[in-house]
Amino acid sequence: MPPGDAPLPAAVVALWREGRVLMVFDRYRQCWELPGGRIEQDESPRQAAGRELWEEAGTSARWWSTPRPPS
Repeated sequence: MPPGDAPLPAAVVALWREGRVLMVFDRYRQCWELPGGRIEQDESPRQAAGRELWEEAGTSARWWSTPRPPS
C-alpha cells in the first residue's frame, strides 16, 4: 500500500466550447468541478478521462493528439 502522501493517479477532463466549460456537480462535496477521477489499473490517462467523462456527464469527446487551448 502506498504511503498517505503518495501521488494519486487521476485524470481530469476540461472541455471548452463556444466560450463555455463543462462542469459536473458533485453531490457529496456540494460543488461544481471538472469531470475526472482515478485511473484504473491497465488504463491509460486518456482512457480514464474518456470513461470519467461518460460516467459523470453522459457524453463523449473526440481527442486530439495534443491538448489545444480554447480559442
